[in-house]
Amino acid sequence: MPEQLSISAWREEKGLTQEALAQKLGVNEKTVSEWENKKVSVKPMHIFAIAYVLKVDADRIRP
Repeated sequence: MPEQLSISAWREEKGLTQEALAQKLGVNEKTVSEWENKKVSVKPMHIFAIAYVLKVDADRIRP
């Protein structure tokens, strides 16, 4: 099984800020922060969008 990393780890590896990722996903920066801090669950549709933006397989993102 491939290694899973958190959204923040993938985002940082790709050199994106929370604001930049939020803009690419069409959500606000607060939403990305809440996902990364586990305050809000990430919906499956957003996992696939995050994977697309970060160019990783969706199963490698730890929600």
